[in-house]
Amino acid sequence: MKNRERILQSLIWLAIICSSLFISCQNEEVDLGTGTNSQTLNKSSNLSQLLSRVSMQNTSDDNVLDSTSCFKVKLPVNVVLNGQQTFTVNSEDDFEDVAQLLQTPAGNGTIDFTFPITVIFPDYSEEIVTSQQQFNQLSNCNAQPPEEAPIGCFSIQYPITVFGYNSNFQIAQTYVVDNDLELFLLILNLQANEYYSISYPISVVNSNGQTIVINNNSELEALILQTIPLCGNSEPTCPNPHVLINDLIIYMPFASETRDLISLDYATSQSNPTFVTDRSGNANGAISFNGENFLTLLTTENRNIQVGDSLSISVWVKMQNTNLSNLERIFEKSNGEVSNAQPNFGLGIYDLNAPFFFNTSSEITNVFDTSWSQSQTLPNDTENWHHIVLTVEPTANGTVIRLYRDGVLRNSGEGFELFANTQAFNYFIGKELQAHLDDLRVYKRLLNQDEINILFELEGDTNTCF
Repeated sequence: MKNRERILQSLIWLAIICSSLFISCQNEEVDLGTGTNSQTLNKSSNLSQLLSRVSMQNTSDDNVLDSTSCFKVKLPVNVVLNGQQTFTVNSEDDFEDVAQLLQTPAGNGTIDFTFPITVIFPDYSEEIVTSQQQFNQLSNCNAQPPEEAPIGCFSIQYPITVFGYNSNFQIAQTYVVDNDLELFLLILNLQANEYYSISYPISVVNSNGQTIVINNNSELEALILQTIPLCGNSEPTCPNPHVLINDLIIYMPFASETRDLISLDYATSQSNPTFVTDRSGNANGAISFNGENFLTLLTTENRNIQVGDSLSISVWVKMQNTNLSNLERIFEKSNGEVSNAQPNFGLGIYDLNAPFFFNTSSEITNVFDTSWSQSQTLPNDTENWHHIVLTVEPTANGTVIRLYRDGVLRNSGEGFELFANTQAFNYFIGKELQAHLDDLRVYKRLLNQDEINILFELEGDTNTCF
């Protein structure tokens, strides 16, 4: 694979042990077709395809570390949590400790690897990763089609006995499969002239943790198919499948990447972006801004906003700034500079982290979340995530702006010609912002209260919903 040095140590193992799949694995010969439970399979058999998925490397069980199902990180691995605490992850038993440490009140939710590390792909191949840039590139993989994805909640109790036959050499062999790796490689390396059958009965464990005895191929295939819909690792998991996607023109979950999942365009950054744990505890599921770095997303015909359009912006924010007077811009359409002389509009934070709508139209004033005032301590909250929604509704009498926080309408205002002369400008995300952002959605329509409530209740997305 281009730009990737895969370490297929398992295939080397197979070549050493069995120079031909069913030759020399054991010396004894058997009749593949004998016995009431012997049922011949080849590589293209439906059951073989299912068994291949069952025996794949499960790459979703370490998402607290990498927030991707593209691969898993080989343990042990050293990480730095919240930018300060060094932690050695020795086994999967440590994942819960990592999650708890990331969510401490004093933590900022960041997890950084001490490179180099090794990652393992679903086919058991490995790659050495030497930098964060390389790690981010590997994380930006396309999800496997559901019919090819690992089935992670169905397992076989090993060892099992398999009978193999090579029709070219007319040699049959018996050998023992001790783990998923051996079964996966057995099926992967089958040639057109090679067949196998499973010696039944065997025992399997389904998604409910029940041990079930299987007596033939039909029973095994039927049980796997029944398990797939119940298995979270059987296909890319989307906690919010197709929720509120009508007229969605920008959608950026910020999970290890700065890509808009509607257009698949990437927003550019002046430096490597920093990703942090999102509101649902997914490592690298949100993005952090430090007041200097920001993103630029070019405007296009499909995602342009102009006079007469309705607009809704939905975003999750975890504020990090403690300076009362800082003006911070979450999302804006402008020439890159905010001034009264230049047309612009957007969603920002000001006055001790109070969300507000800003623009330079002379017909409308800025709209603040007035329920968060300087006299309260809540706006200075740097420990909790908050859901902010801005809606812009053109009406016969003008334009109505509404500002929501955590599902509740906090303020509104009215005016005219809100988006005048901004159609050629690009979108900027995180200018002069000190905060974490997650799941930015921009709609060219008006969200109603029920829809805002739905977005407020959604789990964090890690790029699996589009």
